[in-house]
Amino acid sequence: MNLTLPKKQASKKADSDSPSQARHIRRVLFSWLFTWDIYLILLVAGFLRLFALNTSEFDADQATIFSMAREAVQHGLLPIVSIRSSIGIEHSPAAIYPLMIPAAISADPLWATVMIGL
Repeated sequence: MNLTLPKKQASKKADSDSPSQARHIRRVLFSWLFTWDIYLILLVAGFLRLFALNTSEFDADQATIFSMAREAVQHGLLPIVSIRSSIGIEHSPAAIYPLMIPAAISADPLWATVMIGL
């Protein structure tokens, strides 16, 4: 009884095709930079995500997480725990870390909403 697998012989054709396939994929992705459709879609999507940000919902959960991020920035401490949400699910402290960026800029939670919207 042999427990080892036989060695596969490397195909020369597979090795020669991979660089050309990579070039083809790169060429297709690069060609997207010159199509105006993509820019129109990104512009409309950005407008719709940022439209009427001042009317976005900001509950006690989001306020507590943002205040924890603001305190972490002010005091220079990284939180290791987070809050229990209103529906009973525990948030990880990873929910606080991205919000530390807008909290460092301003105490206004609108900038956190902008960052999450983008």
